[in-house]
Amino acid sequence: MDERDARIEALVARCEQIPDPDLRADVLELLQLILGLHRQGLARMAATAPAAWPRQPSIRALFELHTLELPAPADFVPVASLGASL
Repeated sequence: MDERDARIEALVARCEQIPDPDLRADVLELLQLILGLHRQGLARMAATAPAAWPRQPSIRALFELHTLELPAPADFVPVASLGASL
């Protein structure tokens, strides 16, 4: 986890501690809606993702955050397809 990730976690934890229940609910809903918007856009991008994307740590992190699968690079060979040759 890098500094930015730690800061995001700290801010979310702080938002979860907002004493006013209505404000806390609004802030957390806002975060969920923004993440949902990002997830939808990323899912559309994944359909046409360049082969180099899975090798980019920042792009992989975004897809992992939104529980999305990046397409495998063009040169990717699943271990299962290698059969008994291993």
